[in-house]
Parts: sequence; C-alpha cells; structure tokens
Amino acid sequence: MILSKLSQSDRYAALHPLFPRAFEYIRNTDLLGLAPGRYPIVDKQLFVIVENVAGRTREAAKLECHRKYIDIQLVLDGIDEMG
Repeated sequence: MILSKLSQSDRYAALHPLFPRAFEYIRNTDLLGLAPGRYPIVDKQLFVIVENVAGRTREAAKLECHRKYIDIQLVLDGIDEMG
C-alpha cells in the first residue's frame, strides 16, 4: 500500500502503464460532479467507481486483497482512515 498525495503522483507513474492516464483523469475531471456509478476510461482496463458511503470502523473493516485490480482510492470529502 502506498499512502501519498496526488501532488506526488509523478513518483509512482512508472509503476504501471495505466497510472499516468489514471492520474491525468483524476486531475482533469470534476470528480465531485460525478454521480455514483462506474465510469470507463480505457475499455475494461481502467475505470472509476464513484461511491458516496460512510466509512467502516476498524472493527467492521475487513482486510482487502487485490489480485486482479490495482486500487487508487481518493477521498474527495470528509476523512477516511487507511492502514
């Protein structure tokens, strides 16, 4: 897991060939204006899922494991604790 700021995304762009496109989309899209849902960027390879949900407590959270996808999580409003 990498915890960072969007301003430091250039440091991580080389980790995956679609990262530069993902960071470009994040920078150039009014994410707060998107309704909840799934938005394709590059076919089925790169997409955005917009959710507006309450966070889970530490006790209710389950360990996440990603074998098929890489998650880039961005908190647009409020506070989220990750770790």
